[in-house]
Amino acid sequence: MGTLGRLMVSSCMRTATCAKLWRDTKSGLAPEYVLLDSMGRGEKRIPQGAAHSFLRPETAESLFYMYRLTGHEKYRKWGKKLFHAIVEHSKLPGGYGSVKDVNKVPTSKLDEMQSFVMAETFKYLYLLFSSDKALDMGKFVLNTEGHPLRKTSI
Repeated sequence: MGTLGRLMVSSCMRTATCAKLWRDTKSGLAPEYVLLDSMGRGEKRIPQGAAHSFLRPETAESLFYMYRLTGHEKYRKWGKKLFHAIVEHSKLPGGYGSVKDVNKVPTSKLDEMQSFVMAETFKYLYLLFSSDKALDMGKFVLNTEGHPLRKTSI
């Protein structure tokens, strides 16, 4: 297998791991971070002080790119679960609040919403379920904040 093939396999595996971190909590929301077993036993734990969720966009972003690259419906399936967990466990009257502990249901929410929740998390979920025509990746590139910029010739 060539370098591109190895990168693709690695990307698929990392995206699957990230999606699983969301699914493996009681709320379906990923904690801020986890410690993974380096010996390959698949063990993980959420350290003290890391059980909160700011609803970060990186997993939704990865699901979007992997779906666009492979066309595999599993990425949309995982994205749907991620979306439903956000709506069910973080919805507030004025938006979506950070969650204090992803393993305590019903969740206790903070009265704050990070700017990236709308700007990136929901944008990538929207694009994941949109047709390729919604954002032509041949004509646009997404910057680090998820904003589309038209490609130009140099």
